[in-house]
Amino acid sequence: MIIHQLTLNAYGPFAGKETLNFDVLNDAGLFLLNGPTGAGKSSILDALCYALYGTTSTGRPDLRSHFAAENEVPWVELECTISGVRYRIYRSPEWMRPSTRSKYGAVKEHAKTQLDRWEDGEWVSISSRNDEAGAYIEQTIGLKREQFVQVILLPQGEFAKFLNSSSTEREGLLKKLFGSYEYEQIQAELMARALAAKNRAETSLRQLEELESQLDDAFSRARIREAQEFLDAHSAEDTETPVEPVAQSLQELPEETDHPQEAENLPAFVTKHRAYLLEVNNSLDALSTVRSGLDQQLPEARQKHRQLADRAKDWDTYHLLLARKEELGQQSENIEQLKVRAQRAEQAAEIHAYIETATAAHQDADAAQDDHQRTRTSAAERLRRIVEAAEPQHPEATLKTVSAEKLDEETLQQPLTELEALVTAEQQRVETQKNLAKLRAEAERRRVQWNQEDVQLKDAQEQRDSISQELEALEHIAVELERALTTEKTSARIVELSQSLERATQQREQRKSALHDAERTRTQRAQVAEQLQRDRYAQAAFTLAQQLNDEHPCPVCGSQEHPRPATVNGGERVVEQHDIDTALELRQQAESTVQKALQAVAESTAEVQALTEQGAVELATAQQQHQHNQQQVRELKTQNARAQQLRTQRQSIELQIQTLTQTLQELNDQLKTLEGSVQADQHREKHLSEQLEHKQQEHTSFSERLANMRALTKDIAQLHAHHQAVESAHIRLRTAQENLSQAIEKSALDSAEEAKAAFLPSHKRVQMREEIQNYDAAWARLLGQLETETMHNIAQRIENQETRPAAEDIEDAARRVEHLETAKEESVSLSSSLDGTRQNLESIQQRYTQQMAESQTIVQSAQTWRHLADTANGTDADNQLKMTLTTYVLAAQLQDVATSASLHLNAMTHGRYTLEYSTEREKGRGSKKSGLGIVVKDAWHDKVRPTKSLSGGETFMASLALALGLAEVVQHRNGGISIDTLFVDEGFGSLDDSTLEEVMGTLDSLRENGRVIGLISHVSEMKNRITTQVQVRRSPEGSHIVAP
Repeated sequence: MIIHQLTLNAYGPFAGKETLNFDVLNDAGLFLLNGPTGAGKSSILDALCYALYGTTSTGRPDLRSHFAAENEVPWVELECTISGVRYRIYRSPEWMRPSTRSKYGAVKEHAKTQLDRWEDGEWVSISSRNDEAGAYIEQTIGLKREQFVQVILLPQGEFAKFLNSSSTEREGLLKKLFGSYEYEQIQAELMARALAAKNRAETSLRQLEELESQLDDAFSRARIREAQEFLDAHSAEDTETPVEPVAQSLQELPEETDHPQEAENLPAFVTKHRAYLLEVNNSLDALSTVRSGLDQQLPEARQKHRQLADRAKDWDTYHLLLARKEELGQQSENIEQLKVRAQRAEQAAEIHAYIETATAAHQDADAAQDDHQRTRTSAAERLRRIVEAAEPQHPEATLKTVSAEKLDEETLQQPLTELEALVTAEQQRVETQKNLAKLRAEAERRRVQWNQEDVQLKDAQEQRDSISQELEALEHIAVELERALTTEKTSARIVELSQSLERATQQREQRKSALHDAERTRTQRAQVAEQLQRDRYAQAAFTLAQQLNDEHPCPVCGSQEHPRPATVNGGERVVEQHDIDTALELRQQAESTVQKALQAVAESTAEVQALTEQGAVELATAQQQHQHNQQQVRELKTQNARAQQLRTQRQSIELQIQTLTQTLQELNDQLKTLEGSVQADQHREKHLSEQLEHKQQEHTSFSERLANMRALTKDIAQLHAHHQAVESAHIRLRTAQENLSQAIEKSALDSAEEAKAAFLPSHKRVQMREEIQNYDAAWARLLGQLETETMHNIAQRIENQETRPAAEDIEDAARRVEHLETAKEESVSLSSSLDGTRQNLESIQQRYTQQMAESQTIVQSAQTWRHLADTANGTDADNQLKMTLTTYVLAAQLQDVATSASLHLNAMTHGRYTLEYSTEREKGRGSKKSGLGIVVKDAWHDKVRPTKSLSGGETFMASLALALGLAEVVQHRNGGISIDTLFVDEGFGSLDDSTLEEVMGTLDSLRENGRVIGLISHVSEMKNRITTQVQVRRSPEGSHIVAP
């Protein structure tokens, strides 16, 4: 991958747009990226990573510059070539854009992405989705974000740690770079399968134990003992062939196998099963023999018991029939008398109906005559009262000349109709009067409501006018509030700047103080160094004298004799060269400190000046002005809220006025309608009163008169009806008397009185007939039973002086049958139970055989999975290195890294050092795993050394070589995509001139191979060695990139 150009805008510490042309740096091959700490060197690398992957190398979420203007959009744009194709990637991170419309003061701007490809002289869009563009770039480069960061940036400190770390610590970085998720998943999956197989094996073995337990339980519940007791009790008694005890038969049975040794080797389950099954089968055979004997004896015993019981029953029946015959003979005379009474009662019953009919007809005639007389009296009295109260103009006056007997419905219809009309008219007048009162009350209520609504309307109009006047005075508040908010925001910004100014001023004073102290220290150390140099010069003769010997001439005078060599004064300290070197070094450090202090004071002064130019003032003044502005904003907001409230109130009042006006109009319309209805009802009420005036009676209302007329009409109708009922009753009476006389003549009775005396109620006559019929039926039935063959047989036995079978003989026969039936049921029950036990034993044995075969397979599988899991996870006894599958795979990667790194290290050390992969466990690390070790091969001494034995410079070269090798292997492992630009971070300060020269040579060799090397360093010597430089300068307004 070749980087062409990187452009940043409002990103990190960079306030504006910054462009870094990598094509110029690519031509140089080696460039230096320098600048003070915090200036933004790492932000450039972060921007590269963010442009490619959508996230930074450090994972920072806030990427927008704090130095940028409020509305400045943060974005990054990268142009690069990957596998011969040129791409342009634009990304803008998520940020909060200021907005006056938002209640929060800002709205969220979502992240944006645009990925383009250069085709046929123009940019062609590939994707504008964040995730899609990142996935496309990752697939094209062939490196994940973590791998890319590790390849493009070589942090020496981290690789020095990696060089000297343990296998466990080294494994962490290798997992991140090469990825070991699949192998870790394989280890976890093998462990999970091993555990699952172990659980299945344990479950299978528990199932075998459970089956054996079921076998014992099934046999323990078998009714073997009950069967033996039953056989002991019934074998000799109930069978002709004695049955030997089961235990004895078991002892006499032959062995199951002819090979004792083979029987001893059988599983306990099989031995138990055979023994249990043999005992159950023997019990079943013995029970079958007993049951056969019971089946032969039981029918004979039942037949004997049945014959004795039937004969005793027939004997008892015969004696009961003889006793019944004697009883019926004694009742025969009473039955004959009963038959005579029943015949007379039947004849009297036929005449009794005619007697009742005649009696009822006589009673009906008397009652009809009484009703007729009572109705005639009531009608005459009612007619009299009506006529007496009537005047000539009244409708009732037409009835004065007619008697009650001659009145009919036609005569009553005319006055009745006239009265009904008068009652209707009177009801209409009353209803009209009620409605008229309601209308007048409703009209009055509407007038009161109209007055109230009119008062409310006037009040609302006055309130509206008052609010409008107050609103006119507040119309300018909104404009003043907007200006006040702007002023408040500005004063808040000035407060922030003033706070920064106060801090910067304090910092500047502190730095001035530090500069003063540093200058004093530098002066003191310079004086010390100068004094030491003067003393050294004064002691030059003594120094030469110290080197004189008798064999060499004096370097000053040439004499080989040295009679009086120079000496120092007593107590004077001899100044050595290293004392001067130390003093000069201290002076140099003090001068460096002074330079840094001067730079710091200059930076603070520039920051103070910049803040002052931006408007910063004394903090107390700024805060006081800001508080004043805040108070003014609060007051204006209150007034503005009041104005808004008044507008809402005025709108509500306008709506109320509109509603009240409409309501008053509706009330006016309703009052006019009510007044018209009142006039109409008044006219109607007057007309009805005139119509009823001459027809009224003084003490009786029209309704009462109408009720009297209707009652009279009803009385007249009843009078005519009762007259007809009297005539019909006399006709029925004559007919009933004639029918009674004819019925007496036809019967054997002489008179109605005789018929009444012989008469019996129906239920008594039925009882008499049933009693006679029952007697006749019982007599016939008795004769039939005595004529049967069974009864003739009993009579013959009695004549032969035989006796009834004894009850003791019958009971003995019944007990014999019951005993045999119980024994048979018990034998069936025992056989059924033991047969179930036998089937259960066979079922358990089949399941045990099947489970045993399955268990062998499951246990073998569990052992296989356990061995695989232990091997993959480094816990197998044969794995002496305790190396897991993941470590084994990473070890292969580490071997390639060591091989690649050795090429660089061998060149830097002129063939002395190479790195080798080691599987030995580190000393002093207990039982920790090994397999990821690195050692140094020293070719000069032909031995292997631990990496910690290297000097500082050697460690730097080894870690640099390791970083380069690791970068090369990562690229190769992920598709061979070449990363042409590398950044080497720090570490050069620990190298002497010779080692630095060798390292620079190695870096030059990388450049010669087509790579571009960017060194990140603060070492001043590097600035002199590398001509192409990218400087990141820091200022209060943000950082700025200065590049060739």
